[in-house]
Amino acid sequence: MSSLPDTRLEWVMAIMTLVSLLASITIHEFAHAKTADYLGDDTPRSQGRISLNPVAHLDPIGTIGIFMLTLFGYGFGWGKPVITNPVNYNKSSMRVGRFWVTAAGPLSNLVIALICAVFIRFHALDFDPEFTLRWVAITMQVNIGLMFFNLIPVPPLDGSKLIFPLMSNRMADDLERQYQIWGILPLAVLLVLGLPQIILRPIIGWFSAFLLG
Repeated sequence: MSSLPDTRLEWVMAIMTLVSLLASITIHEFAHAKTADYLGDDTPRSQGRISLNPVAHLDPIGTIGIFMLTLFGYGFGWGKPVITNPVNYNKSSMRVGRFWVTAAGPLSNLVIALICAVFIRFHALDFDPEFTLRWVAITMQVNIGLMFFNLIPVPPLDGSKLIFPLMSNRMADDLERQYQIWGILPLAVLLVLGLPQIILRPIIGWFSAFLLG
């Protein structure tokens, strides 16, 4: 495990990463909640999730992971899952609604990463360029990491729910109940084994290079 940051630059970069993670996870969970709300499900709104306040979206264990990743470069963070009720979707079928609510989170991270890549590629940040470009690059990589991390097909991550549209509503409901029973155990096993870091590190590097041309 890496040691704590020991230089001023390392601490500044750690703080940049922490801020980017908190903001990006907040937007990710907000995207889930807002999409469900748009489709007619008021469950996220009743739980206070239609908010860009990070406190509304932080998961206790996921927050510990955020700080471990920021300080030690080990671990991964995530937000509190957004609870929805697909029965309430009145602007789409349950099947289509499930897909878009699930996909909204990773798509929000992709949009942020694309915006960051545009700023970097076209040098749109002329004020304090070294500091600002470094932060934008960190934010881009954070969002690429969050996108692919959440696409891992293991509950409670989004990737485990993207198969729901391929099932009947009853099968999807049954599988979702199983996910709730399992909780974060499958994800915890992966994190203990360090597999997300091993898998995602080269993907983040490749996708960053792809976006930057």
